[in-house]
Amino acid sequence: MKKVLIDASSAIILFKSGLFDKLTQTYYIVMAKAVCGELTQEGYPGAEVFREYCSDKDRVLQLPNHGEADISQLGRGEKNTIRHYIRGNGEFIVIDDGKGAAYCRDNRIPYINALLFPRILYVSGDMAETDYHHKTEMILRVGRYSQKIIDYAARCSKDKLEFFLP
Repeated sequence: MKKVLIDASSAIILFKSGLFDKLTQTYYIVMAKAVCGELTQEGYPGAEVFREYCSDKDRVLQLPNHGEADISQLGRGEKNTIRHYIRGNGEFIVIDDGKGAAYCRDNRIPYINALLFPRILYVSGDMAETDYHHKTEMILRVGRYSQKIIDYAARCSKDKLEFFLP
């Protein structure tokens, strides 16, 4: 099972679309403590559920925060997620923060956003086409994506997603 780092925004989007549990069944999830802290704040969507995930070491590995690598323009969770990738604590990152995704792209860090997760499940044969379209629509309702990103996710081929497949 691939080890995958995730930021809080992606986790929330996948939770709201009913896909976070599927993510933890598909990959071994790694989160920085800062990300778990963001997800478990009182009053936030899914905080109680995320408390359970963050305490279940068989489903989510929680790692300490690190202070290396200058990524000052990013939020605390995104910084620590990227730092953990740089330290070799995951194979790729699931990130929906625009600045974080741009940093990954510019520094050749493999990443996907939450919108690509149902596509990955679909092209790998782990999700029916009708479910793929339904989950994609749910993600589009809760996430904020440019038309360029939406178009890319809709037509992204299995070849381009090969690295991210379970």
